[in-house]
Amino acid sequence: MSAVTAYNRLMSAAVRGFATGTKRKQAYERAGAAMGAALVDELLALRDRPQAEALRAVHDKLRELSKLQDADSAAAGFAAAIVNVLEVGVANLPKGDAWEAAK
Repeated sequence: MSAVTAYNRLMSAAVRGFATGTKRKQAYERAGAAMGAALVDELLALRDRPQAEALRAVHDKLRELSKLQDADSAAAGFAAAIVNVLEVGVANLPKGDAWEAAK
Protein backbone atom coordinates (compact mmCIF):
# COMPACT_ATOMS: atom_id res chain seq x y z
CA MET A 1 0.00 0.00 0.00
CA SER A 2 1.43 3.39 -0.95
CA ALA A 3 1.98 6.10 1.64
CA VAL A 4 -0.66 8.27 -0.01
CA THR A 5 -3.23 5.46 0.14
CA ALA A 6 -2.40 4.80 3.80
CA TYR A 7 -2.70 8.51 4.55
CA ASN A 8 -6.09 8.72 2.84
CA ARG A 9 -7.43 5.69 4.72
CA LEU A 10 -6.19 6.95 8.08
CA MET A 11 -7.63 10.40 7.53
CA SER A 12 -10.97 8.96 6.46
CA ALA A 13 -11.19 6.95 9.66
CA ALA A 14 -10.18 9.90 11.83
CA VAL A 15 -12.58 12.30 10.15
CA ARG A 16 -15.50 9.87 10.37
CA GLY A 17 -14.98 9.86 14.12
CA PHE A 18 -14.06 6.21 14.59
CA ALA A 19 -11.12 7.26 16.70
CA THR A 20 -11.52 9.24 19.92
CA GLY A 21 -9.10 10.65 22.49
CA THR A 22 -5.70 8.97 22.43
CA LYS A 23 -6.66 6.76 19.52
CA ARG A 24 -7.62 9.85 17.53
CA LYS A 25 -4.24 11.46 18.27
CA GLN A 26 -2.51 8.25 17.21
CA ALA A 27 -4.55 8.19 14.00
CA TYR A 28 -3.42 11.74 13.22
CA GLU A 29 0.20 10.82 14.03
CA ARG A 30 -0.02 7.90 11.62
CA ALA A 31 -1.61 10.17 9.02
CA GLY A 32 1.22 12.68 9.49
CA ALA A 33 3.77 9.88 9.16
CA ALA A 34 2.09 8.75 5.94
CA MET A 35 2.26 12.33 4.65
CA GLY A 36 5.96 12.46 5.54
CA ALA A 37 6.62 9.16 3.78
CA ALA A 38 4.71 10.43 0.74
CA LEU A 39 6.87 13.57 0.76
CA VAL A 40 10.06 11.52 0.90
CA ASP A 41 8.81 9.42 -2.05
CA GLU A 42 7.93 12.58 -3.95
CA LEU A 43 11.31 14.18 -3.26
CA LEU A 44 13.11 11.04 -4.43
CA ALA A 45 11.09 11.16 -7.64
CA LEU A 46 12.13 14.79 -8.08
CA ARG A 47 15.86 14.07 -7.91
CA ASP A 48 17.79 15.94 -10.60
CA ARG A 49 14.82 18.26 -11.13
CA PRO A 50 14.83 22.00 -10.42
CA GLN A 51 14.99 22.82 -6.72
CA ALA A 52 11.81 24.88 -7.03
CA GLU A 53 9.83 21.69 -7.69
CA ALA A 54 11.13 20.09 -4.50
CA LEU A 55 10.39 23.23 -2.51
CA ARG A 56 6.86 23.29 -3.93
CA ALA A 57 6.35 19.66 -2.86
CA VAL A 58 7.53 20.47 0.68
CA HIS A 59 5.35 23.59 0.77
CA ASP A 60 2.27 21.68 -0.38
CA LYS A 61 2.71 18.90 2.20
CA LEU A 62 3.27 21.37 5.03
CA ARG A 63 0.19 23.29 3.96
CA GLU A 64 -1.88 20.07 3.95
CA LEU A 65 -0.48 19.20 7.37
CA SER A 66 -1.47 22.58 8.83
CA LYS A 67 -5.08 22.09 7.70
CA LEU A 68 -5.61 18.91 9.71
CA GLN A 69 -7.85 19.10 12.76
CA ASP A 70 -5.11 17.84 15.11
CA ALA A 71 -2.13 19.37 13.32
CA ASP A 72 0.16 19.00 16.35
CA SER A 73 -0.22 15.22 16.46
CA ALA A 74 0.05 14.97 12.69
CA ALA A 75 3.20 17.11 12.75
CA ALA A 76 4.79 14.72 15.24
CA GLY A 77 4.20 11.79 12.90
CA PHE A 78 5.34 13.83 9.89
CA ALA A 79 8.59 14.80 11.62
CA ALA A 80 9.25 11.23 12.69
CA ALA A 81 8.94 10.12 9.07
CA ILE A 82 11.32 12.68 7.58
CA VAL A 83 13.92 13.51 10.27
CA ASN A 84 15.99 10.34 9.81
CA VAL A 85 15.97 10.78 6.04
CA LEU A 86 17.15 14.39 6.43
CA GLU A 87 19.86 13.38 8.90
CA VAL A 88 21.22 10.74 6.51
CA GLY A 89 21.08 13.20 3.61
CA VAL A 90 22.92 15.92 5.50
CA ALA A 91 25.51 13.46 6.82
CA ASN A 92 26.26 12.40 3.25
CA LEU A 93 26.71 15.88 1.83
CA PRO A 94 30.13 16.40 0.27
CA LYS A 95 32.73 17.82 2.66
CA GLY A 96 35.98 19.69 2.12
CA ASP A 97 37.60 19.10 -1.27
CA ALA A 98 34.69 16.90 -2.36
CA TRP A 99 32.37 19.88 -1.84
CA GLU A 100 34.55 22.09 -4.03
CA ALA A 101 34.73 19.39 -6.71
CA ALA A 102 30.95 18.96 -6.63
CA LYS A 103 30.38 22.64 -7.42
